[in-house]
Amino acid sequence: EVPSLVAALDWYLRDLLWACYDEVQEFPWRPQRVRIFSGTVELVGPARLFDIGAVDKTELSLVVQPPLRLVAASNDHSAKFWEATTGWCYAELWGHTAAVTSAGFSPGGEEVLTAPDDFTAKIWNVASGELPRTLEGHSDDVTSPAFSPDGRVVLTASFDGSARMWT
Repeated sequence: EVPSLVAALDWYLRDLLWACYDEVQEFPWRPQRVRIFSGTVELVGPARLFDIGAVDKTELSLVVQPPLRLVAASNDHSAKFWEATTGWCYAELWGHTAAVTSAGFSPGGEEVLTAPDDFTAKIWNVASGELPRTLEGHSDDVTSPAFSPDGRVVLTASFDGSARMWT
């Protein structure tokens, strides 16, 4: 069943969000990551529903985007996950033996690649925080680890002058 909501045409985005909250008694999303459209026109800023062309019984499209996440490398031998819209640090990856100088998500966001100052790169599972793989073989610090666009290959560059591909 598709939920429905009767809204007044003079409602703003915040009015719609609060009406949704009143209906289900919870926010299944963060308001900064919700977009509402009437056709191809988005309800933003000071606009009201009638300002974007909504009329009586107009069906609106609700687009809920996943939270904007960041991963940061840290000198304290960890990598930290942050929710960008709130500044909340929601997880940390521990297990490095040296300062982490680089970190990045895989294209699908399921894995994180980190490079500590210990000649390795590490691939972490985002959901579990587990370390399924450590990439060893450089003779100096890894400077630029990266996932390929399809996420199947990792490329590392090192101060030892080499670059390696890992599958």
